[in-house]
Amino acid sequence: MNRLALLISLILAFGSAIARADRASLIEQGSQCYDEAVAAVTDDPTRARALFAEAAAAFDQAAAESPAPGAELYRAAGNAHLLAGAHGRAVLAFHRALRLDPSNRRAADGLAAARASINLEAPPSRLRHWLAVIDLWPRFVPVWMMLGVFASVWSCFWVVWLVARVRHRPAPVATLTTLGIVTAASGLSLLAHEWQQRHAREVVLMERAIGYNGPSADVYLPTFETPLLPGLEGLLIETRSGWSQVELRSGARTWVPESTVELVVPGSK
Repeated sequence: MNRLALLISLILAFGSAIARADRASLIEQGSQCYDEAVAAVTDDPTRARALFAEAAAAFDQAAAESPAPGAELYRAAGNAHLLAGAHGRAVLAFHRALRLDPSNRRAADGLAAARASINLEAPPSRLRHWLAVIDLWPRFVPVWMMLGVFASVWSCFWVVWLVARVRHRPAPVATLTTLGIVTAASGLSLLAHEWQQRHAREVVLMERAIGYNGPSADVYLPTFETPLLPGLEGLLIETRSGWSQVELRSGARTWVPESTVELVVPGSK
């Protein structure tokens, strides 16, 4: 029995090493294709675009096979997709990079470039605006630092209050008010960020699609006069009979085929 357990452990370890080697090979392959594409942009744009697509495919496969893909891998995939003209895939990859590392400025710049390339400048709805505000602070202040601020200020608040009670002195109202405000602000920011991370089901449109007023192309009229373009972002409201209801950044809601959208956080339905 012990020999069998040892054999299984060795097989798993060997398999894990092989998987890591395969992922490293894919990343190396993607990097080579990307470098070749950059060199060919001026003389042969068509070949360069094909090479960017190959690089993106390699990065995507490496991310899909990795148990914990990093933000830089998604950012590399986003850059390759953007230069290959796959705007939907680019927006999705940059979003996934920012989910893992909200302070990644290059990923944020890449997302802005992807949006600009397909003219996605529609003003966000009130809900989307507040979600964007919630997502803003982690790009400048790491979450662990905000947690430290909350814990420190919360502790100081109670220490100051207890010292005043023990010494039978009036509580320093100004100090406690300041500490209370900072505690509430940092605590609410952390709670709101955590809620969004768990419940905001962001999706990106992967291909050109017509949005309808209901979950059927035969029964309902189109929501808009023109088809929706790849790269449009939204929140998944519900899925029904192969259709997804999505709230776009503008606040408008429409139904599109479920196969045309992909979740920023896989499995968050």
